[in-house]
Amino acid sequence: MYLTKLDLDMQKRKTANWLQNPYNIHKRLWMAFPAEKHKHNDPPPFLYRLELQSQTRILVQSKNKPSWQLAFKDFDILLNLPKEEEDVKEIKTDNFLESGSVFRFSLIANPTKKVKDYRSLFQKELKDYPETWTHANHTKYLEGKRILEDLKKSVSKEQREKLKSKKIGIYNKEEQIQWLSNRGKEGGFELIEVNHIPSVIQHEDAFERIKKDKETKSIQVYTVHFTGIFRVTNQDAFKHTYTYGIGSAKAFGCGMLMIAR
Repeated sequence: MYLTKLDLDMQKRKTANWLQNPYNIHKRLWMAFPAEKHKHNDPPPFLYRLELQSQTRILVQSKNKPSWQLAFKDFDILLNLPKEEEDVKEIKTDNFLESGSVFRFSLIANPTKKVKDYRSLFQKELKDYPETWTHANHTKYLEGKRILEDLKKSVSKEQREKLKSKKIGIYNKEEQIQWLSNRGKEGGFELIEVNHIPSVIQHEDAFERIKKDKETKSIQVYTVHFTGIFRVTNQDAFKHTYTYGIGSAKAFGCGMLMIAR
């Protein structure tokens, strides 16, 4: 495992432009892993996280050593091009990811769940109610959700069985924390303490709202910043979690687990 800190030169306009689209970020980072062959459902060979602090930077965690020269030699948005021997830190997980180990953690995640797509049966009735939550449409979203719950009572067993499932965001605080707890049960850790920063859309108008096509469709990625303390319960399962991340939207900078003693 390897960890790299990429310090960004925010004095350049093209750096800010590049950050507006996480697909650009993900595509550029991929260039540092030319030997990696990736199938559609395979997890990516790296995780990344954008940190908007006094020094804006990207943290990249990868299974194999990256070649940042390939990714950024002709795209000068970094303050310094990382040197493979000096600036790419090797993480030896066997030394510290043991069962019983306790860590402080920080995780930016995209909590989601799969549900039956009942809304597709009632598009006319729900046309005035948003399908996804934002701070601005909070009241209308909850009202539409209540209406859908009533409409679902009229769905027959045959209709229900034919319905496809879809992935939706989790917006309720308690459900979001339960989502993380469930990921821990699967991923080899248990929560001891968890702090929750309410759901946000980072850079709502630019960073996480990306055009899928030339029409009006767009992708919105809702993130939750979890911090706290957990205990490793299964070493092998947790190594997999630490390597491949938690949850979806990894191309948007979600899922990378930052840990410390």
